[in-house]
Amino acid sequence: MSDTSANNKRNLDEVSFIRPILIVLLVFVHCFTVFNGGWPPFEGYKDCTGYMWFSRTCYSFMLKTFIFVSGYVWAYQVIDLQKRSSLGILVKKKAERLILPSVVFSLVYWQLFNGDITDLVGGGKIVISVLSGVGHLWYLPVLFWCFVSLWIVEKLKISDKVKLCILLVLALLPYPYIPFQLSRLPYYFLFFFAGFKVWQYGGLFRTNISSKKVLASWLLFVVSFVVLRMLKSHVVELYSTAPLVTKAGLKIVSTICQIGYSSLGVIAIYSMAVLFTNTHNLPKCYINAGSLCFGVYVFQEFIIKYLYYYTELPVKVGYLALPWIAFIITLVLSLLLSKTTKSL
Repeated sequence: MSDTSANNKRNLDEVSFIRPILIVLLVFVHCFTVFNGGWPPFEGYKDCTGYMWFSRTCYSFMLKTFIFVSGYVWAYQVIDLQKRSSLGILVKKKAERLILPSVVFSLVYWQLFNGDITDLVGGGKIVISVLSGVGHLWYLPVLFWCFVSLWIVEKLKISDKVKLCILLVLALLPYPYIPFQLSRLPYYFLFFFAGFKVWQYGGLFRTNISSKKVLASWLLFVVSFVVLRMLKSHVVELYSTAPLVTKAGLKIVSTICQIGYSSLGVIAIYSMAVLFTNTHNLPKCYINAGSLCFGVYVFQEFIIKYLYYYTELPVKVGYLALPWIAFIITLVLSLLLSKTTKSL
C-alpha cells in the first residue's frame, strides 16, 4: 500500500490493527495489577513474581500507545480531512466526548467503590476528584487536555524540533499535584504530540518499513525494558530515603527510563502495524472490535473490581487462576456493554 493511498483512505488500517491489541493489553493490565501493587490484595492473594512482570510488561507502552494513536488520528483528521476548528468549538466537542463521560462514570465509580454519592455534597475535594476522573477515568481528562494543548502548541511560530525539545524537558520535570490531571499532562502530551507529527511527517517511514526493522524494534524494546525497568525499580527504592533535592533528580531519572522503554514499545507496535497493513487487509470484525475501544476502557475496571472485591470468585478459583478467568469475563462483558451502548 503506497503512502498516497494511505493518505487517501478513510480508515487508518494501522490504527485499526493496534486498537484491539490495546484493548487486550488494557484488560490484562488491570486483571494483573494487584500483583504489581496497583490495587489492594484480594482475598486469598499471594505474591507472584511472574504475574508482576507480566503486568509491568503489558503496561509498559499500552497507555502511551493509546495517547500516540489519538494524536496520530487527530493529525489525519486535521491535516488530511481538514477538520479544523476554533479553540472554543474544539473544547466543546472534546468536553462532550471525554469530560462528560468521565464525570458521569466517576460518579458511578465513587458510589460503587469509594462511598455514598451523598458525600459529594459540600465535599470540595471529592468534587475535584470526580472532575479529575476517579479510578481509571483519570485518562479521559488527560486526553482532553492533550487536544487543547496541541491546538495551542500548533499556533506557536517555532520549529517542530524546538517544540519537541521543550516538550521533552517539560515531560521530565517533576510536578506537584495539580487538579484536573494537569500534573500528568506534560508526560502524556509528549506522546500525543509525537503521534501527530508521525502522521504529518512519517510518509516515507510508512512506505519503507521492513520485517527486519520491525524485529529490530521489538528486540530493542525488550532489552531496554528489562534494563530500564530494573533501573527504575532501583531508583524508586532510593527515593524514599533520599533528601528533597536528590528526590527531584531521582524522579527525573525514573521518568527518563519510563520514556525510553515506552517510546521504543510504541515504535515497535506501530512499526508492526504499518508492516502488516501494508500487505494485508484487516477483517471487518477485527476493525469493528477496535471501534469498541473507548467503551471497553470505561467499563472494564468496574467489572474487574467487582469480581475481585465483591464476589467469592477469588476464593473459589484461587489467586493463580483468578486473573485469567477475570480477563475472559471482563473482556467479553466489556465488549458487549460497549457494543450495546454504542448502538443506543
